[in-house]
Amino acid sequence: MGDSQEDLLKSFIRVDDLADRYVMGSLLGEGRFSKVWSAKPASRDAPVSVPVALKEIALDVLEEDEEAFEMLEAEVDALRHSSTHESLGERVVKLHEVIKTDEFIFLVLDRVPGEELFNVIDAKGSLPLVTVHVIMQQLLSALAALHELGIVHRDIKPENLMVSGLEDPNALRLTLIDFGYADVKSGGENLERLAGSPEYAAPEVLSWLAEDGDKYNHRCDVWSVGITAHVLISGELPFEIPDDADEDQIAEIAKKAELLFEQPIWRTAGMDGAMDFVRQCLITEIATRPSAREVLAHAWLCSPVETPAPPPSAEAQDTSRSEREAAGAIAPGAIAAPLGDHSC
Repeated sequence: MGDSQEDLLKSFIRVDDLADRYVMGSLLGEGRFSKVWSAKPASRDAPVSVPVALKEIALDVLEEDEEAFEMLEAEVDALRHSSTHESLGERVVKLHEVIKTDEFIFLVLDRVPGEELFNVIDAKGSLPLVTVHVIMQQLLSALAALHELGIVHRDIKPENLMVSGLEDPNALRLTLIDFGYADVKSGGENLERLAGSPEYAAPEVLSWLAEDGDKYNHRCDVWSVGITAHVLISGELPFEIPDDADEDQIAEIAKKAELLFEQPIWRTAGMDGAMDFVRQCLITEIATRPSAREVLAHAWLCSPVETPAPPPSAEAQDTSRSEREAAGAIAPGAIAAPLGDHSC
């Protein structure tokens, strides 16, 4: 490990036995390099008095895989910075402390209520327009605040959005998680390297599939917001991506940005505002794509939402989905492997 990596590890709280500080509970989830456990404080030494989530990364993984260490560093830097700002409130998961034992690093995080938005979409297919409206308002508010702090998430997608209170738009709560691909050091400008998941990544991010890509900025998150909005409203990605498409083909499809809005929901009354919102987010030119703060002021987000009527019948939706699957379209999240954050 280099000096900067050693310095980061030295900044963590050293404990001989995690059980002296936290009682570990059930497994909540797993990623490529980590596991997330439920836990509760075991002593007064813990900085919290409520249940938490422990993100566990093995030290031998960090020593063997440079990308794993880069993701740990990115997440710790971003969350340490964002957790000190009251303006973000509950919109971003809070980091309380980082603990180092002989074998593991543990990020002590808020135990965020609710479930991953991806699981909701996987079960329901899509969400009511009024629900998507509130989700977009909360997500863009969080991103605007993060971008103004110089933090770019770079992996916005339903899997990284925790939601609760979906049954009542007035009670809905969204929390942004998983900052492993975040950038803090560049201040939101002149970003380099691949990051995130290919079907949600902006064309300028995907340009780094080549040896030298195009430098980009915080507006890459806005592109991912547009993809997410389309998925939440229609249950499908905005661009048709064949099942056997590789990352280079996905990059070409994103660059063309052929928005067809073919799903039945887009043909119902009252959808013009939502369609224009998605179009604005998915402008391919960085210079003309709005920032998170600018798109937060879009007319659709600033106006009350009426439920589209009449909704398409279940039979029409099933027929449309079958036709698209036969044509080679993929369901959201079908290409699950993230791009990684490779050196340029």
